[in-house]
Amino acid sequence: MCVRSNIKVSVIMPVYNTEQYLEEAVLSITNQTLTDIEIIVVNDGSTDTSPLIIEKIACNDSRVILINQTNCGSSIARQNALERAKGEYLYFMDSDDVLDCDALLNCYNRVKKDDLDMVIFDAISFTDHDDIELSQYDYNRKGFLDESCVYSGCEVAYILLENEKFRVAPWMHFFRKETVINASLQFYPNIVHEDELFFSLLYLYSKRVGYIAKDFFKRRLRPNSTMTTSFGLKNYYSYKIVIKELVKHKTTPEFTKVLDMLIISILNSFIFRVSSLNLRLRLDMVLFIISNRLVKYINFKFLIILLFPFIRRSKNK
Repeated sequence: MCVRSNIKVSVIMPVYNTEQYLEEAVLSITNQTLTDIEIIVVNDGSTDTSPLIIEKIACNDSRVILINQTNCGSSIARQNALERAKGEYLYFMDSDDVLDCDALLNCYNRVKKDDLDMVIFDAISFTDHDDIELSQYDYNRKGFLDESCVYSGCEVAYILLENEKFRVAPWMHFFRKETVINASLQFYPNIVHEDELFFSLLYLYSKRVGYIAKDFFKRRLRPNSTMTTSFGLKNYYSYKIVIKELVKHKTTPEFTKVLDMLIISILNSFIFRVSSLNLRLRLDMVLFIISNRLVKYINFKFLIILLFPFIRRSKNK
């Protein structure tokens, strides 16, 4: 077997039961104008025909690498692929979406031109289902960042957080693998919302970041996907882990300001969602806030809603 060298980008794609959309998603990567890439597809225990679709594509394109694992979730799938990636740069793709054919080439040229650790770009949402409201899924940062500038990751995070435009969607980030290695970043196992942790920290450790004001990514919204499913127990316990892990990085003074903004943003959104859960979990949330000294990050109105959720329900009527 011939071992490929000079791989510019490793594209990582976790897959779980997306047979209806998978071929379109993978082909949007194999058809990229940047050809010196590898495509690591991790089958996370799919029970549909997804593995067969990947195998068929791999037979015709040696750049496609299939990894099979028992169903462990996207965090472990991404980490397994990350540890095998040989590219100088990394890009994470979802298995039901579409990437513009020139996206990777544009990103690669930009990071090389300005010696960037990361470049970010925008996305647009689409759906085949009339009952999904697209307006709540906004991935447009145009007008908030200057394409001609090189920022630090902390600067970009601060600007976007201040304007409520900070997004941790993996598929909006193209970044240097060495940055991940040097910062010892990993996807936290067995949780959802692992992106909130990994990509928030990636901003902190990326010294040189650029922005391309193009909608390279097409985000498909569909029922029962991670993006559209309701908030439950796994979300609850995962968010607690994300917040505790972010707090650990406050020992680095240069990160403190942005981390405070991140924790405020994530924690208050978290509290609002927990207000829809049962009394035991709401009280557990209060204890979590007190025991981890998080009171200073809380918007008082969200605390009231957490304690008295009928206020939220009455306002929605």
